[in-house]
Amino acid sequence: MEICSKLKPSDDRLNPSWGEAELMMSLAYSYMSKKPADLNAAERKARRALEIVPYWHYTRDILLPQILAAKAKEKPMGSNSPVNPG
Repeated sequence: MEICSKLKPSDDRLNPSWGEAELMMSLAYSYMSKKPADLNAAERKARRALEIVPYWHYTRDILLPQILAAKAKEKPMGSNSPVNPG
């Protein structure tokens, strides 16, 4: 990835780039899907993909919301529970 990120983009607008956004999206999905999930890494990769292609429907409207929902479920509920006067 490091080598590819240093490549000079083609001047030909029809020549596709090397696919960094697709790779970031795939990594985001992989981090979200592994057991246990690494949701922080998944979110970072999804946001990186959107920096490259902000209008990407799947990453913006499907994958990132799934990651954020999983993160919300993962948060501990201890901060909202009443204190047990022991």
